[in-house]
Amino acid sequence: MTPTLEAYLAKADSLAKLEPKHMPKHILVEFTKLDAPALYKTCTQFAILRHNIPQKEAVLTLEEEEVVLLAQTYAKEIIAVLKSYAN
Repeated sequence: MTPTLEAYLAKADSLAKLEPKHMPKHILVEFTKLDAPALYKTCTQFAILRHNIPQKEAVLTLEEEEVVLLAQTYAKEIIAVLKSYAN
């Protein structure tokens, strides 16, 4: 994860800020600077935070397939928003 993405994540004060469609363009562009393993890891982190906010009484459990699907979906959303800027 780049320092810019880390800073954005640290300052995110709502789940809406984790939605690619609500992210500033310069933050989305940061994702394009990552190599494949780092992109997967970062998308996984953002997607899990977005979809699975833990509760006091509940423990988070995700199967590997669920994590992969969340990361892939998140990356596709980032690409879709970036493509919309090109149009």
